[in-house]
Order: sequence, then C-alpha cells, then structure tokens
Amino acid sequence: MILPTGMHASGFARPFRITEIVADESGSIQITWTSWHGGDYAVWSRPDLVDGEWVDEAAVPSQGISTSWTDTTPGTAQKFYLIESK
Repeated sequence: MILPTGMHASGFARPFRITEIVADESGSIQITWTSWHGGDYAVWSRPDLVDGEWVDEAAVPSQGISTSWTDTTPGTAQKFYLIESK
C-alpha cells in the first residue's frame, strides 16, 4: 500500500517533530526529525528569523521513521534551520 506523505495506514497524519539537536566538540550540529520511508526533505538555514534569505543547505532522503542531517560548517554566529518535506 502506498500512502500520501504524512499518512499512517490508519489514515491519521503523523506529526512532524524535531527529536534531537546535538552539537559536538568540533562545532558540527546534527538535527534529527521524524520522517517517512521514501520521503525527501530539504534543509534550509539563515542567521536571522526576520531578515535575509533562506539558504538551501541540503536535500536529504528519508532514513526510515527517523532522519538525521549534520551541518559540519555551522559557523560561529547563530543559525536557524527549517526542515521541509518535499
């Protein structure tokens, strides 16, 4: 059975959640979120939530019910991330 993105076999939508954010000693940031088998995700970032353009960081294929992506060059300033289901 093939279901629309975001749907369980029961017909109810599965909520999207960021489940973990980890910064390691090298400064890399790993973001983990709930996902769907076969889904594709886009990761966007920008240094300010009010001003500036979103930067396309990565296209990430689903890794199952949980997907992770690591920003290995987050820089020294603050950075905001947006995860988009494609």
